[in-house]
Amino acid sequence: MNKGALFARLREPAVLLTMGPVLATGLVALYLLIETVRPWTLAARPPDTIAEAVAWGNAAQALEMMARGADVDAVSHVRPGLIDVVAFDVTPVEAAILSRQIEMTALLLRSGADPTRSRLAVCLARARFPQALPLLGQPESDLEGPVAHADEAVAACSGAQPPR
Repeated sequence: MNKGALFARLREPAVLLTMGPVLATGLVALYLLIETVRPWTLAARPPDTIAEAVAWGNAAQALEMMARGADVDAVSHVRPGLIDVVAFDVTPVEAAILSRQIEMTALLLRSGADPTRSRLAVCLARARFPQALPLLGQPESDLEGPVAHADEAVAACSGAQPPR
């Protein structure tokens, strides 16, 4: 078969219709092979702590962790990349404020989180997410306030230098 005949055969409707599904199946098979062979995964790692679930915006996972007894006021680790490029040790309420998620902040407070037990919640809300101030029982003043990067807000509120 010469080159011209091969290209003519590839342009037939039946061949064109089957190329898409064949290529898609090949890509899925390649993905599955990589997932089983490689030590690291292409898929996102699920949250390890309730603060990570909150930072990720995964309300279902956060509620599941609370149902299993996770403390909504405990300080826990949030790995780099969920809130900012650095890792944080924060409460779930602080994670919700740092990731600017008003619904998650409200969900945590409805679920029993105590914003007065958070060492930084009000300060972080003032620095990063002023819209959360009314939920924390603070006046609605300065709702158009400054918006700092997460690491800068944590550093300013804790009195430390932001990580670089």
